[in-house]
Amino acid sequence: MESLVLQRVEGSGGGDGDDDDEEEENEEEEEDADDEDDDDDDDDDDDDDDDDDDDDEDDDDDDDDEEEEEEEEDDGDDYGDDDDDDDDDDDDDDDDDDDDDDDGDGITHQENRQEEKKKKKKKKKKKKKKKKKKKKKKKKKKKKKKKKKKKKKKKKKKKKKKKKKKKKILCEKVEEKEEEKEEEEEEEEEEEEEEEEEEEEEEKRSCL
Repeated sequence: MESLVLQRVEGSGGGDGDDDDEEEENEEEEEDADDEDDDDDDDDDDDDDDDDDDDDEDDDDDDDDEEEEEEEEDDGDDYGDDDDDDDDDDDDDDDDDDDDDDDGDGITHQENRQEEKKKKKKKKKKKKKKKKKKKKKKKKKKKKKKKKKKKKKKKKKKKKKKKKKKKKILCEKVEEKEEEKEEEEEEEEEEEEEEEEEEEEEEKRSCL
């Protein structure tokens, strides 16, 4: 009995020994697992740090790119301003060139323009003078025509008057002539009457 108990106790002790070994192994495995987890965590941390560093570098690169772009834009604006200034200077130069350039005969464009303006003014004045002269001539011609017409009318009136007078005279003459004729006829009649009377008297005397 005692031997059986001892065996059991030993067996149980042996069993405990195995359990302890298993427990130790389990603990070691757990430790290894914890170490692996720590390594993984370290790796993750390293990866995160590296990623963060890369992101920071990318952000820095982006910031640098943005700064470079801004600088380029500023340079572009400066260039634009410079170009505008250059254009203004070119315009001024062109104006100066227009004034200073000549046609090969020593006359500048400015002088040429003035001369052209002068010629234009002279031409306009001449045209105005010609128009005025033409108008005056037309007026004179009209006046002359009117005067001529009036004179003609007067002449015609005079002629008519003269004709009328002549006719009157003629009529008077005819009338006078007629009167004379009538007088002559009357005289003849009187003479005839006298003759008849004389004849009658002679007949009377002869009857006595």
